[in-house]
Parts: sequence; C-alpha cells; structure tokens
Amino acid sequence: MENHRERIRRQLDRIGASAEFARSDRMVRFLRFVVEQTLLENAQNLKERQIGIEVFDRPADWDPKTDNVVRSEARRLRAKLEAYAASGSSDETIRITVPKGGYVATFTDLASEREDLDHGLAAAVVSSPPITPHSAPWWRNTVVPLSALLIASITVLLFIAYKHDPVSASIGDSFEVVPFSDEIGQQFSPSISPDGDRIAYVWDGNGDNYDIYIKQLKTGAVSRITNGPGADIHPAWSPDGNQLAFLRQASGGDEVVVTTQPGGQERVVAHVRDNGGMWASNNPLSGCQSLAWSPDGKQLLLTDKVSSDRSSGLVRMALDSGQEQPLTSPPGQDEDCYPRISPDGKQIAFVRYISHGSGEVFTMSDDGSRLHQITRAQADIRGLDWTRDGQQLVYASSRRGSYELREINRDGGDSQPLPADTDSASDPAIARTGNWMAFVDSNENWNIWRVPVHDGHLGHPERFLSSSGHNHSPSMSPDQSTVAFVSDRSGTPEIWFANGDGTHIRQMTHYGGPWLGSIRWSPDSKAIVFDARPSGHSAIFRLPVTGGTPVPVEQGAFEARRPYWSRDGNFIYFDTTQTGEPQIWKRSVSTGASAPVEPRGSLAPQESFDSKTIFFTGNAENQALWTSEPDGSRVVRLDNVRPEPTLDWSVGPAGIYFAQGLSESSVFYFYSFLDRRVHELGELPQTLSLGTPSLVVSHDGKWILYAAIDHTRSIIKLRKETATSQVSEP
Repeated sequence: MENHRERIRRQLDRIGASAEFARSDRMVRFLRFVVEQTLLENAQNLKERQIGIEVFDRPADWDPKTDNVVRSEARRLRAKLEAYAASGSSDETIRITVPKGGYVATFTDLASEREDLDHGLAAAVVSSPPITPHSAPWWRNTVVPLSALLIASITVLLFIAYKHDPVSASIGDSFEVVPFSDEIGQQFSPSISPDGDRIAYVWDGNGDNYDIYIKQLKTGAVSRITNGPGADIHPAWSPDGNQLAFLRQASGGDEVVVTTQPGGQERVVAHVRDNGGMWASNNPLSGCQSLAWSPDGKQLLLTDKVSSDRSSGLVRMALDSGQEQPLTSPPGQDEDCYPRISPDGKQIAFVRYISHGSGEVFTMSDDGSRLHQITRAQADIRGLDWTRDGQQLVYASSRRGSYELREINRDGGDSQPLPADTDSASDPAIARTGNWMAFVDSNENWNIWRVPVHDGHLGHPERFLSSSGHNHSPSMSPDQSTVAFVSDRSGTPEIWFANGDGTHIRQMTHYGGPWLGSIRWSPDSKAIVFDARPSGHSAIFRLPVTGGTPVPVEQGAFEARRPYWSRDGNFIYFDTTQTGEPQIWKRSVSTGASAPVEPRGSLAPQESFDSKTIFFTGNAENQALWTSEPDGSRVVRLDNVRPEPTLDWSVGPAGIYFAQGLSESSVFYFYSFLDRRVHELGELPQTLSLGTPSLVVSHDGKWILYAAIDHTRSIIKLRKETATSQVSEP
C-alpha cells in the first residue's frame, strides 16, 4: 500500500507542474492538502472551515458562511482537474478527483485501465478499482465510468456562445467563462459599448504596436481603429455609443483623443501631465490611468496633475475646450485613478494609491463631496466597475497573491471573491445590458538571471532563480555567500534567501500580501534592510540573516523606501516623503537619529565602495544619475549615466553598472570611475522587470544578477452568469 501512496504523490507532483496548474500556486497547495489529508484519513481536516484556515490563511475565528472562498476555489480546482484529464497527458497514470459534496480526494488507477484496453477489452468500457491505501470506508472511491470521464472532458471544452440574458443584476455563483480576444501578445483595457454589442480594447499586435480595436460580439468581426506609431490605450465609449475616447502616448506628452464611430475623424482634446502609473502597475501601459465619460457626454474623468507641485488626482476635462476641473486632491504622493461613474450618475468610484501596490476603493458624490473609503485591504487593485444595478462594485485585487475579482457593497463591508476560472483576473468591465462582464486574464513570469562579466564584456547568461510567478529584487551579500530576493512562489510576495550558487532556497518573511523589495545587505553580511507595506505605506525593516521577525527601522504615515547600508555599517540611507516631496535621508544605526542629506526630489541612494560618494536618481523625467559628498554637498549630475528602467543600476568597486531597455532587449553598460566614460558591455534579448531594482553587481565585479520578464501574455474573456442564486454545495 505504501507503493500506492508514493504513486499518488508522484502523480500529484506531475499535476502541479502541468500547464493547467503551472501558475496556480495556491491551487496546487489546495490540491496537495486535500490529497495528503485523504491519504492520512484525517476526515476532520477536510471540512470547509479547516481548509479555509490551513490553505487560504483565514483566521482561527473565520466563518465560512460569510466568505465562500473554499467553495469557489473548489469549483476552480475541479475544473482544472477536469481540464488536465481532458489534455490526455501520458504522464497521468492515476486520476485524482475531488467529487462534489465534499473535499475528499479520490484516485483511479489509469495504468490498469490502459492495460485492460490493450488486451482487447475496449468495447466493454472497463474501469479498474480505486487505489485505497487503507480500507477506511469514509473516503472510499466509487468507480468513475470511462464514458462519464469523456462527457466531462467534452463539457469542459464546449464553447457556449454569448447572448444577452435578462437575468438579475446581482453577481451569482453559477457562471461560465468563454474567450473573447485570444490573439498572440497582449490584450487589455476592455470597454463595452452601451448597447452591449461591441467591445473596444487594446492589442499590441504581437509586439508590433499598441492600438485600439473594436470587436462585434454577434459576428466576431474585428476593426482596427488606430494605426499610429504611438501607443493608443485606455479606450472608453461615450454614453450614446457614437464616440470613443482614448489616450495616445506621444513624444510631447500623452494626448486625450476622441474619434467618432464608425470610421470618424480623430480629434485631440488636450494633453495630460500624468499618465497615472506611479504606484499601481508594473506595466505602464495597463496602469491605473483610465477614462470615463460624464452622463451627458460633455466631459471626461481621468487622472492628472492640475499643477506641477500637486499630487495626481481626478479631474473633469471639458471636451469642447480641454479645460480641467479638479475633483480630488489626494494628500502627499497619493494617486487617484480608475474613475467609474455609477449607472444613476450620482456617484464616482475610484482607487486611491498610497504606495506601490497598496490601494483602496473609494466613492464620492459626482461633485467630489462625501468621500467614503470602501475597502481596507492594502492591496494592489487593477481595475473596477459598478454592477448593472449600481448596488455593488467589482474590482480586481491582489490581496491573496494573484489578481482576483472581488465584489463589495457600494457602502462598504466585507468583500467576496468572484470566481472567474482563471489564475489572474483583472480590469473588469460590466455590461449595462444582460448579466455579463469582460475581464483580462493575464500571465506574467519574472525570473532572476546571472551573467558573468569578463574583460569588459558580458558572458553567457543563465537562469539563476526561477519559479512560475514573479522573482525580482536580487541582492548579493558582500561575502557572496547568500542571495536575497523577492518571490511570490508561496502565493504572495515574500523575501527568500538562496546560497550564492542558487541552492538551498528558503523563505524569510511571512507578510502574506503586500508588495516589498529593495533589499540591501549590511557590510558584514549578517543582516538585510528592505522596504515593505504591511500597514499600507512603505516602511523600512531590518532582518538578521538567521531569520526571525523583521524589526521596523523607519515607519510612519509616509513613504520610506529603497534603503542602502553605508559601507562602514553606521548608517542607513533611504528616500522618504515625510516632509512632502521625496528626499534622501540618513539614519544612524546606533542612535536612530535621522536627517535629510540630499536635495528634495532625490531617490534611491547608493554609496561608493570607498564611502566618499553618494549616488542617486532625481525625481524628474530626465533620469540621469547624480552624485554628492556623503553630507549632501557638491551635487553633480552624471548626464551620460541614464538607466532605463530608472532603478536598474548598481555601484561596483570600479564603476556603475546600468541597463537601458529597448522594446525587446536590454543593453548593459559600465561607467568607469577611472576614465569617467561609459562602456557598452553587451546586449541581451530580454526585458528587465519594472517597478523594482532589477539589477545588482557582485562585490567582486564578476557577476551581474538581474530580473527579467521571461513571459507575458494577456487575453480578454467574458464571464456570464447562468443563475441568480449562490451555489450551496462545496
């Protein structure tokens, strides 16, 4: 019997590595828990409440009656297992299922079935008995006929055509999901026409250029609306469905463009000062900037800065003049985005970001008064919309790791997950006719690579630390024995350690949700500092190499980010917004005293190996590096050192290593302290990850670690309700 258990566990490993489960770390955790508890005959652990606590990190007093996460995720698990079975993989020797009505796993030996069929018994539809490690009757499997398996497989693959169904506007728990736009490349920002017959969206043409397309739902006909050199993004239909507004990224700044449909002329309404992407998204093209029309069709709502010294708030833009009227004025560096007007036109919902990946849903009256916070999850939010009746809001949240759709009452309260049978659902757009919606199903993989540097040239790169999700922010200890990095391989972003050769990977933090990064080592290699957001705003924490609970170093109702340890170990540099505009400060490790050392607008400090110079970036569009003395004096700009992305640079013993990203590659450079010239090291066919320090050089200058985007794809799907009542069965 022990052999059967090992066969089941090996099959479980194969399922976890399959295409159906490759980006579903939490789903694999769910399946593994169910299988192991079944094998151990722990019936008491296979109850909904216990699964919620053990698998989905719910608190000990969690009430499954108010949160149907286990039931919803169980449906997704069953669908994935059916899809895996339908794939016909030769690796499947044991079929694992979780029948409805409970959470007990069942196992069918397919190897025996195939052997019987090979002996001429195919016509008789023979099924082998289930594998039973023990004869405990509480989990004994009933044999699944082969014909039923075929029917289930066919059912999973059926495409159910779209149609308008006059069902209730409430979001139910019985639904179907079908593909809408599944081209190669990236498709996002769906906008549904008022009559529900067309969807406008963005497609990159498989790397060609970001343009606006319109697809007819009834006929499937696709029209390309824009075809210029600039990226055209964030389409929005006018209330009468005769016009389409969008943003165009141009050399002179983003333009608000309106075009009549079908086939009308374009008109540039105005330029915007802010594209709305500072905090919200690692993809600047699908960031939190978004357009919404006023009910009378005379104004647009969007994110902009009404002046250079103010934060990014929501504005009303008059279509006849381009003039802007401020609606919100968020404090400090906060940013408001994703405006959505309620169906009755009386309220505006939007997202307010207070830090990278930390946002909340708010509502207000249409005149900007009566501001009300709806969520308190401190998570990244990628899109929201009102339900058809205006009583609920649906938004995409990363509170449990990958983006998922959640529903919440317009007045606030507890939110509920809205299953979409996908690993990452974002950018919801809800139709105003029928009970259906569009959303974006995205998949992105970041991994950490290592490339040697020999005689001023790059060697052959190798994938160094990888998983099916996001791995970034590498940092190598001065003694080169340990690499710290950020990974979401446990379900949410956490700090992990690995040996200097990439072996012995271990988890060091357990925040369970918020974005974190910017890891830096103490000069003695005994501790790290990093920024994290467990309370919303970014704060700086210290963690010894032996592990334990991170200790706050700098924390408050402001941003404290991107720490860097001085070479003598006596100070920690960081940038902070505690006086308003970002500025680099220095904090004494022994006394805790801190004070600003660089001018306002300075960011991301690093110290030279001889401790005589501080390097940093400026808070401006011209992202050249700057230098100063350790006390902030003698500030000089290095015009020929311009990393892109702006955080992708690292100080080495003899100079600065930095990268400049192209459309599908990155060029690596070295700025020499000796001759003060920039030398090209080489070009790699990879794009570096965004929004995080993605590049670091080893202390001996022989290796560069960098985080690259190995894969990215997004498609648009439709989610249609098939019933108005919640499904009660598990």
